[in-house]
Amino acid sequence: MARLVLQNVIFSDACRKDLRETRNLRRIARYADKALAMSDDEFKRNYRVTKALFHYLYQELKPLMQAPKRRSDISTKYKILVALSFYATGSYQRLVGCSLGTPMSQQSVSRALRDVTAALNDPTILHKYIKFPQTVPERNLLKEGFMNNFAFLE
Repeated sequence: MARLVLQNVIFSDACRKDLRETRNLRRIARYADKALAMSDDEFKRNYRVTKALFHYLYQELKPLMQAPKRRSDISTKYKILVALSFYATGSYQRLVGCSLGTPMSQQSVSRALRDVTAALNDPTILHKYIKFPQTVPERNLLKEGFMNNFAFLE
């Protein structure tokens, strides 16, 4: 009899844990869907990028980020949304994890930021979008343009 009660307790604890994980996964899915269901203006206010740019960025970063291995892992799309929210606000990680209904702890936000930032720093992304002047004439041309644009006096 005691063995049966113990099995029921263990089983009910496992069911509660699975239920919590499922609830969190649903919240995450709702958040991503909710974010993508925003109007273009609202999305841009929250993330400082357009939806089209987000989708493009997602397609660029997806191959560079580790795909979720477990059912409870955070999806790549959600990590990018959280990272963009953090980059856009410059707020604390804990606040980003609690904003807009996101059920993420500070540690999860930190891991998402690390993953997204590492993907953005990948040489294929860096060399594709960030270009530094390599020669002295190129640097002087940039300096001159900056001085003219912002009315610096020599």
